[in-house]
Amino acid sequence: MPRWSQIIAVKFRLAILIGFLSAVVSSANDGETNQPSAQKSTQLVPLALKLPMRGIGCTTVSPIPVGPDIEPWALSRPEFMVPSGVTNIALMKKVTGSAKPFTGSLGLVTDGNKEPIDSSVTEIRKGVQWVQIDLEANYEIYAIACWLDHRYIDLVYKGVIIAIADNPSFNQNVRVLFNNDKEGLAGLGVGTDKRYVETHLGKLVDAKGAKARYVRVYSNGSNLTQLNCFTEVEVWALPAKP
Repeated sequence: MPRWSQIIAVKFRLAILIGFLSAVVSSANDGETNQPSAQKSTQLVPLALKLPMRGIGCTTVSPIPVGPDIEPWALSRPEFMVPSGVTNIALMKKVTGSAKPFTGSLGLVTDGNKEPIDSSVTEIRKGVQWVQIDLEANYEIYAIACWLDHRYIDLVYKGVIIAIADNPSFNQNVRVLFNNDKEGLAGLGVGTDKRYVETHLGKLVDAKGAKARYVRVYSNGSNLTQLNCFTEVEVWALPAKP
């Protein structure tokens, strides 16, 4: 057999062998890729968010604010998926605020009562105001639900910010999860999120498992009043992993 024929035959066998080995390696890598990661293997379930009854304003009878900068109004929303085992760890936790309420008390913000009645709402004077919840430990937060005021009329609150931090002074590892403060008056940057109509659904924000101990909710009046109202804030989380 000529020498050049032997060389071609050897190269051909090597090509087949290399192709076979590449296929084996690729298959092994695919197997590793398809293995569920710790995050993927976590069982997800619909958030067990118990909604309050609808306020008088949450009907088609009263005019509903609309506009390009306002989220479309709705009476329902899709299921929000969270890891199995999350609970509302804000319930009955200590609440502080930027100002003393003139009706209600700060404790109402985490008392579990979010019904559209006067006795469940904390009212604070005009201007940029906030309420802050001390969760008493670090948690992996997956959702924050906030009800400002859905009692009588369809309100659109301005300067709404939902943020988390590692210390009570709110200057360590601050992360803004929602911000429609278009003027940046709260000092946390100019918000790019849309404003929304207050309804019994509240505002539900995805926290994506961020770790924090303190939660703040800001507001700066609404389309119909300069006052700031806070009804309830829920923080759905799991204990933070070391």
